[in-house]
Amino acid sequence: LLRLYESLLDPHGTMQDYNPNKHTTNDIVRRVIIPSSRVECGGVAFADVAGKCNTLPSRMVTHTWTSLFVHLVAAVVANAL
Repeated sequence: LLRLYESLLDPHGTMQDYNPNKHTTNDIVRRVIIPSSRVECGGVAFADVAGKCNTLPSRMVTHTWTSLFVHLVAAVVANAL
């Protein structure tokens, strides 16, 4: 998550017009995450990839698609501290 956020802050990164005061979680998913997870014949859901590892999550993160993405990042980081 932090690497993704770092790439958003890079003016030459994955979303060059990223504005933490404007862009929502929906914006990041539609413009960065979905395109970067595409494979030749479509996309791959993280749950499909993670399911092969036989691991259970230790946390549950809830969010709204319309909230600022920076708020989601802040909540995850705060929980990790």
